[in-house]
Amino acid sequence: MDVNNLTSVYNQNPTLQGQYTLQQYLDMFGGSSTGTTGTTAQTQTTTPTSNASQGIIGSNINTYQGGGGGGIPMVGSDGRIADFNEAITARQGRLNNPGDIQSFVNNFTGGGQSPAFGSKEAGTLNTGMLSRGMLGAKDTRATSGLPLGIGGILARMMPDNYYDKMTLGDQILTQSYMGYTDPETGMANKDPFGINVRSGFGNYSEYADKTVDKLNEALAKSAARFAAKNEGVTVDPITGELKGNQSLIDQWNDLTKNMQTRLGYYTNVTNKKKDIAADLALIQKAKEAEAKKADIKAQADLASLTTQGGGGGIAGGGFNASKSGGGSQQAKSGGQKAGGSGRTDGGWGWKDGGRVYLYNRLK
Repeated sequence: MDVNNLTSVYNQNPTLQGQYTLQQYLDMFGGSSTGTTGTTAQTQTTTPTSNASQGIIGSNINTYQGGGGGGIPMVGSDGRIADFNEAITARQGRLNNPGDIQSFVNNFTGGGQSPAFGSKEAGTLNTGMLSRGMLGAKDTRATSGLPLGIGGILARMMPDNYYDKMTLGDQILTQSYMGYTDPETGMANKDPFGINVRSGFGNYSEYADKTVDKLNEALAKSAARFAAKNEGVTVDPITGELKGNQSLIDQWNDLTKNMQTRLGYYTNVTNKKKDIAADLALIQKAKEAEAKKADIKAQADLASLTTQGGGGGIAGGGFNASKSGGGSQQAKSGGQKAGGSGRTDGGWGWKDGGRVYLYNRLK
């Protein structure tokens, strides 16, 4: 665990400073300070670092350094999460209802991003990505159809996991979380904690899975250390939750609030991915059932055509070549002209074979 990150959180939280020394705080996470054990935060002030390899408790947790009166919610705060949810909801609304200008552009170019789920009110429910089913087509690059292999060359020059490696479910999840711009950096498609939702080499679904595992492990260790240092609380061996003195439990909850907020958020992401996968499977089953139903109906319609009129249809012998407009003589002459050549089509040129289908059979 990055001691600098832990120290940064401690130095910017008066509540922690009033309840624990820096060393006591670090001990709860298995860390150690670089100063004298037992010294207070006031004598251990450390400048926050922007190291790119920060851990779970690391970058962008209660470390907003903006000046000039502020006004921007802290990274990971309730305000930032609320702004994020509003932005991604607005984006899906624009995809469901693109407006006249965007609709014209989409129709002209044959493109346009499909909404993740579609909307019954917007009439896009059947055009949302989810409606494609488990075996449905994924989003592909606009350049994929270029001739002479140019599309493949461009794909190798500019790799993009969204097109190259993601499943349809991962693409849907990614699209559903796009639309928020980080107010501090101006970078688009970030989540409330500054993580890229859409990037060339990342997979947001996989990141969420790993983050949930790491946070659960970190919180379990923190609770165990807290219980070991404070009489009156114990850790439930089944749930991993702290039990006992509520005042002490409240202290631990306050201490780990940011971690728990992240855990709650990313747990929702992983649950959403599971829901998407389940819905894609159900929609696929429905599509296959509908296709099977259509196949049965088509076969029934064909059977009715070949047996209609009480046996007077095509299959029932009702079609008589001799009554089809003088064809009888022509057929006979053709057969006779062959001089016993063995033809069995009566000179009509009909081919032997199986049933002729009037529809495209589904594989």
